[in-house]
Amino acid sequence: PDAVRKMVEAASEPGRKGEAVLRLLDIVGAEGPAKLPADVTIECVRVLSQLGLTAEARALAVEALALAHSL
Repeated sequence: PDAVRKMVEAASEPGRKGEAVLRLLDIVGAEGPAKLPADVTIECVRVLSQLGLTAEARALAVEALALAHSL
């Protein structure tokens, strides 16, 4: 929860876009979104969209959905 809160705070300030993306990458981790809780995945997708990274948001959402169905 604290990591997500910090990511959302960074995303809310235009000068902290890079920080927000790095925090998001840290949350998702090297293994990808397979084991992320749904609410965290949704927030990550929302933040990417808010930052104007709509293609990346869509890719994360699709990957999370595909991985959830393969578990």
